[in-house]
Amino acid sequence: MKRGSVSPEISLSGNSDAKESLPHNKRRTIAWLIENEGLKIPPRRSDFFYVGQLLKRRGGLVKMVNSSWKPRCFIITKRGYLLYYEESNFERIDFTSDPPRGMVNLSECVISVSKNEVESSNDFVYTIEVRVGKKDQSRWKIAGESGDDMENFLECTNQFSNKKPSNRNSLNDSCNEMVVPNKSSCSSSPSSVDGEASIERPKSFRKTESVQLRQEVSGHNNFYMLLVINICCICMGYMEKKENPSSSHRHMNLLMLAIINIVIGICIPKRAPFPSGCYTAVPLVHDSDLAPLLKAIRTNQIAKRKKEIMKSSDASMAQSLAPFAGATMSRAIDHAPGNLSAPPHTWQEGNHEVFNVRGPKYMKDGKKVPSSPGAYRMIGCDIYSCNERIDNIADAHINMKNFGEKALKSPLEAVPSLLVVNCQLPSDKNSSNGDDGPTNHLILYFSLTEEAVEALKDRSKASKALELWIQYCTRQASEDQFRGRFKVIAVIENWAESQLPGQLKSWNGKPVLISKTGKIFAGKLASTNEGTTCLEMDINVHKFRSTAKKVLFGLTERFKNMVLHVGFTIEGRNAEELPEAILGCTCLNYPDPKAAPKLSIDID
Repeated sequence: MKRGSVSPEISLSGNSDAKESLPHNKRRTIAWLIENEGLKIPPRRSDFFYVGQLLKRRGGLVKMVNSSWKPRCFIITKRGYLLYYEESNFERIDFTSDPPRGMVNLSECVISVSKNEVESSNDFVYTIEVRVGKKDQSRWKIAGESGDDMENFLECTNQFSNKKPSNRNSLNDSCNEMVVPNKSSCSSSPSSVDGEASIERPKSFRKTESVQLRQEVSGHNNFYMLLVINICCICMGYMEKKENPSSSHRHMNLLMLAIINIVIGICIPKRAPFPSGCYTAVPLVHDSDLAPLLKAIRTNQIAKRKKEIMKSSDASMAQSLAPFAGATMSRAIDHAPGNLSAPPHTWQEGNHEVFNVRGPKYMKDGKKVPSSPGAYRMIGCDIYSCNERIDNIADAHINMKNFGEKALKSPLEAVPSLLVVNCQLPSDKNSSNGDDGPTNHLILYFSLTEEAVEALKDRSKASKALELWIQYCTRQASEDQFRGRFKVIAVIENWAESQLPGQLKSWNGKPVLISKTGKIFAGKLASTNEGTTCLEMDINVHKFRSTAKKVLFGLTERFKNMVLHVGFTIEGRNAEELPEAILGCTCLNYPDPKAAPKLSIDID
């Protein structure tokens, strides 16, 4: 399965505090493209919102020389960042080593069209000006070989730039910006659209006429004027030294000032700085990232190999690599949920009425009510002990064939037939300070009920809670806030016998929201021939706050004394999403993590 919230490629964890300690630009460019844009390296043209060749005017005193306009490759990312590279051809850019010469966030830019007088008084060159910041910390001048190139570029920038330019040189006496209709794509030259205002082309934007970039007379004169001033400064310093040799400090300062002025203005190329906040990633392979990266590569390779074996006809080999789901805990058939006489280390289908969820008027009265039946029923449970935390465990390390072939098929592709919740509980006190370490995996398996399948076929029969679950499955991959609505509710049936501190009793039955500590993997199972759809929620307790982690670690050691009801739901936040209902629930009878068998992810 592919994780629903990230690119399937390996992504590295960034550190927002590492910006000032970064090495040179060559090591940070690839990490920025991977983390901020979610791109594979090298990227393709289709990975960007806009790719094109335009002419850019060089900065500093170099803009006054005859070759001040240079062809550059301009790129607009899908998140609205404008970059340009030294190379003019996209195919020749080496994204692994060549950093962009400049980068700006278009949402923070003011983009306008200005006209500049050139050699001929009867002709004008229209240029695009990109200004960043309130005080114009960065200013780019851009032109195109044709009017279509410039209009296409303006259309794309208009998708992200919301700021209006201040009064400057205008196309006409009463206009200071070019109005461009919004378009969904910038892959081709713009054309008129019904209901939208057409673009008024300036004189130099005619399709049959290229923009002829000539030397501006005023700029040419300014360059020579500055050159004369610097020569005069040198001569004055020399003459002062000849007439008054004792004033060495004064004439030397003047001489150095002139030389530095020339060197900075001509010899050093000027690059636009990275905008504030646009880059927060660490280098591609930082020392602290090397071990996690190697572990991720190794884990992915093993998972891929296991999937290949599970698809083969060698059932014994597949079972030796990945045990069948539900093999470590049996079901207590003859006992009702919550019956204290149930045998230890067993599970039962849960009782939905045990869980209090938000009622239909919760936003007004704050009252909770017993839940209605869930869309999923409990079909199995496992507890495994591992030396490290394992994500996406149900697809690569557990053989789901026995559950996948019996599961009812979901009528909607977005809604999975199977729901798996993988609770990753620290099993070592020493692992409480990190995000990984020895882990007990409590894995709960759920399958769609017949009632839910019928409601999915006829949405008019679907409850508000089921509609909210459909939305969750559809939006969780792209919306972090919506993905963070997943809630866990645990109710201890025999509080008195559990030997727990009394101050914790008020938390019995309180929901826990899983936001940043949860990962979702959704897709078709590799171990089933039918390709049964499954959604796995991995809850990383290692990443809980230290206090909560210590409390849960203490509870884990006392699980063997508890009859524990566990349920899951999606949080409703307005009247249209209420009342809530349990998605699926179970009752665990005296589970003992110490009885959990070892699960190895290695291949012998």
